[in-house]
Amino acid sequence: MPFLTISRGGVLEQRITLDKDVIRIGRLDDNDVALKDGSISRHHARIERQGDRFVIKDLGSQNGIWSGGTRVPELELTPGTAFVMGNFSGLVEAPLIETAPPAAAAYTWAKLFVLDGPVAQPEFSLNRPELRFGRSAGLEVPINDDLVSKNHAKIVYQNNQHTIMDTGSRNGIYVNGLRVESQVLKHRDEIQIGPARFAYSENGEFILPPTVMVSAPPQAGIGTPPSSGYPKPSALGGATRQKSLFSRVPRIVWFGGLLALVIVIILMAVLSGPPKTEGPSSKEVSAENQQTIQKLLLEGKQFFAGGDYQGALDKANAVLTPDLDPKNREALELQGKAQDKLRELAAAREKAQQEAAERAAKIQALLTDSSAAAKRGDYAAAKSLLEDARTLDPDNPTVKKALVDTLNASAQADSKKRDYKSAFEAYDAALQLDPMNADAKKGRESLASFEQAAKSREARTRTLFEQAKSEAASGALAKAYQDINSVLSMNPGYPQAANLRSQIQSQLEAKVKPLYDEGVRLFNAGQLVEAANKLSQALAIYPDHQPTQQFLVQARSKLRAEAQEAFRRGYINEGLGRYKEAMDLYQRALNLLPDPNEEYHKKAADKIAQLKDKVK
Repeated sequence: MPFLTISRGGVLEQRITLDKDVIRIGRLDDNDVALKDGSISRHHARIERQGDRFVIKDLGSQNGIWSGGTRVPELELTPGTAFVMGNFSGLVEAPLIETAPPAAAAYTWAKLFVLDGPVAQPEFSLNRPELRFGRSAGLEVPINDDLVSKNHAKIVYQNNQHTIMDTGSRNGIYVNGLRVESQVLKHRDEIQIGPARFAYSENGEFILPPTVMVSAPPQAGIGTPPSSGYPKPSALGGATRQKSLFSRVPRIVWFGGLLALVIVIILMAVLSGPPKTEGPSSKEVSAENQQTIQKLLLEGKQFFAGGDYQGALDKANAVLTPDLDPKNREALELQGKAQDKLRELAAAREKAQQEAAERAAKIQALLTDSSAAAKRGDYAAAKSLLEDARTLDPDNPTVKKALVDTLNASAQADSKKRDYKSAFEAYDAALQLDPMNADAKKGRESLASFEQAAKSREARTRTLFEQAKSEAASGALAKAYQDINSVLSMNPGYPQAANLRSQIQSQLEAKVKPLYDEGVRLFNAGQLVEAANKLSQALAIYPDHQPTQQFLVQARSKLRAEAQEAFRRGYINEGLGRYKEAMDLYQRALNLLPDPNEEYHKKAADKIAQLKDKVK
């Protein structure tokens, strides 16, 4: 399977094997590849397998997918394909062809010698398929240092050669001073992982890498393996010898020769002018370095073509070092073009960030306004404002939740107004946004029973209205009035119901007026019981006749007062032994208050029962 490497700023972030039908890439943790960076959208892109092809598709992200300096909606991923997403660059690489290691004699002599760093062993044999480096104690080469990742790198044997690979480390690996992600090792290569340095030997003999200068004495602990099986390097880099020929020459001869050599060097420097600081010309570059330069330039051009301008700049800068070719024309041209593109990207990114900030501010203002509209019950305005916010950011979860809540509240309001069609539409819209929303599902299910109840109530209302019309026509005004009131309580807006009630009220007023007038006359004549009876008859016909209600209250109040006074006088006479007079007064209280629920009616009835024997 091919694999995809994702880097940021030239540093490897992740390596993904393309072995799934769908691989999702984005900033959130629910993606298969989570890139925690503000330049990546929540759900940025998706890699799909299409037969034997792989295609990456943009999911409407803010910063998109770029290839060859152009934003593309989708891109086929083949070995060598490069692209850019926000601050990240991607490169598709062909699968490593793992071959079974040959017989032990073919590679058993290769070794890795420790030059420096916190590594316990002085050397490691490479007669194995894999040698792993990292901070974890279970690896073959544990390096206990904070600059080293837990699983930092590994050396694998494949295609009859050893290759060192970065396994997703934070600080990378370096071969001969250059940072690499994967490189085939050659004899005398120097490898650096964090503070640890190693030398690769194909024949298993101890060597110093070419980066150690032979004209200067080695540093303490560098190039001298702890084991005694190797010759110790001298100050000149060779093996220590006993009593060499030079040790027998008198010292004064040596000092004189050295002084003469210094004088010659000074004269040559004065005659030749200021020292040249230029790097080596292309002709002076060694064949080995030329190969390195061409490799770096090819990789840089591939990065540039794929839109990874930072990667291209890193490769160009790697060429333009004093150790390679600081005046290389192709590298200088690539460096300038990459820098121009990076400046363009930085400007575009800054503009995009500014637009994102403005968009976020607009969305927040729309959320605030929609919340205020929903509080005052203007759900149409609230929905319109939230739709505007969704246009600005369709994936915004806050906007989505606010819109779902507003649709549910609108549906509930429509249900109360018996506008079930609008309520259904609002709940359906909420479920389209959030199919698992419990409030919308429950509300929609309850609408069916509400609608059925409404239909039954409508049928009952229609029946009562027709019944009230018939009763009014036949003169049964009290029953007609009762039925039309029931109609209006079930549906205050029922057509013609209010008009029919007004007609019935006019007829009832005409019918109760004689009873009311007679009740008033009897009241004024002091015939309170008769007046109360007349007024009660009027209310039985027309219970809502306010003048009758008010006058009956006055009549009953006066009846209670007189009944209370009769009871009080009867109680006094009973105390004086005048039982007959007391009985008459108690009886008057009963007559004034015929309702057995009245307080003094009960008291008077009890007294009469007590005095019956005494009066006999």
